[in-house]
Amino acid sequence: MRRNTVILIVSMLLVVPLRAGEHGLTLSLTGSYTTGARITSDVFRTDEFTADRLISANYGVGFDVRWNLPGERYTIGAAFERVSGVDRRSVLYTQYNFLAVPYEESYEVQGVELSGSFIVPISSDELRFSLGGGAGLYEGSRTYTIAGVRAETTTATQQYAGIHVMTGVDYRFHSVLGLRFEVKFRDPHFTVTSQFRQQSATYQGRRIPLPQASDNSTVNLFGVNYRGGIVVTL
Repeated sequence: MRRNTVILIVSMLLVVPLRAGEHGLTLSLTGSYTTGARITSDVFRTDEFTADRLISANYGVGFDVRWNLPGERYTIGAAFERVSGVDRRSVLYTQYNFLAVPYEESYEVQGVELSGSFIVPISSDELRFSLGGGAGLYEGSRTYTIAGVRAETTTATQQYAGIHVMTGVDYRFHSVLGLRFEVKFRDPHFTVTSQFRQQSATYQGRRIPLPQASDNSTVNLFGVNYRGGIVVTL
């Protein structure tokens, strides 16, 4: 993610001169919840227990910097966010009388986004409604374990570029403090290839065979992204 961080910093430096007006610059720290992520893999495609794994609890943290353009009807900004999710379940091994073996899969996505927004005319100094969108760069990782043994990642896509649209509202309850709530729509995804380096694991005294084929998986963060946090106006 070092390259993305550099892009974020450079973007900030480029738009600093655009600061204008009494409230030209805002900084915000946010938490987020994404309604859905999907993980699809080749190895488990024929297994009804693990073919497509849907993760509904996807949480993230992030921060962004925004500037009002002259006239204070438009803003531009740069943001960083990290989102992760975990799926825990059991895989049934019929050869051991349907022994339930623990299976855990997780992912993490990091993204840097550049956005522009239009301030809706009905807004006031205390309450600002916005509509906007932009583009971002994303990268991620995926890990999974069976009976406590983790598969090793062999290859992964370096980056994925995508677009997003968003709408939100800022409520300023103090001259320099406020709250922000946003809804964002986007569809980042990336691919990862993993493989177990050992042939079996031991669980409850039983030898559990592990898949030996390379597992080509796709992680898709397709759900609606809800974000909320505190805003500081400079």
